[in-house]
Amino acid sequence: MAARLGLVVALDREASCVGGRPLPRDAVTALDDHCLAFVCGTGPARAANAAEALLAAGATHLLSVGTAAALREGLAPGDLVVPAAVTDGSQRHSVDEAWRQSIFRQLSAAPGAVDGGLLLSVDRVVATPGEKATLCRETGAVAVDMESSAVLAAGARAGVPCAAIRVIVDPSGLAVPAFVLEHCDAYGRPRLLALLMALLSDRRQLVPFLRLAQAFAASTRTLRWLGTRRWRLIQAACVAGSADL
Repeated sequence: MAARLGLVVALDREASCVGGRPLPRDAVTALDDHCLAFVCGTGPARAANAAEALLAAGATHLLSVGTAAALREGLAPGDLVVPAAVTDGSQRHSVDEAWRQSIFRQLSAAPGAVDGGLLLSVDRVVATPGEKATLCRETGAVAVDMESSAVLAAGARAGVPCAAIRVIVDPSGLAVPAFVLEHCDAYGRPRLLALLMALLSDRRQLVPFLRLAQAFAASTRTLRWLGTRRWRLIQAACVAGSADL
């Protein structure tokens, strides 16, 4: 059976980097004959719907790809996490290990370090260093996102190979300013005027905002690099199960 990779991507920026162009939201898009993508917005419910839509469209493999926050010290913006398992705190889902090892080989020249630790998925943004430290201590996870557990759960129900690749944006010691979260929608689209007004009303937020912007830029470089390797990721999927090109 020919491999057809299904990418679940939450944010517009992530999709543009990985897909090589802006992609429509909430719809299955064929990037080529062997790769489908769905830009779903943040959160587990949206990710589950995206995974189901990709499976219905013929995806033979599911890959949760996008960004994450670091929980463990030492992970820097632009580093990658390719977890052996993903947990939502109550259930733990393992990825297809043969596919994961093949992905690791394809990422050997990545612009950031590659970590294979546990990934945590939650239904909210983890924004403060204190909460990140607590989750790291309680779960053993190295990073946190909002979609991967739901994608892997959908794949497990369908019996298809699954994996995740997440790029670190904010390191464990960096707080995400509350006004940034308030003025961005589920697809990561900022309300620029509202952001500017928030910065002007409290100049103390400027330094944290600039630090986040630098982290954002580093993660974007790695995401774009991933986009240039999409065909290699499709080839890597062929080692999972009996699929071929």
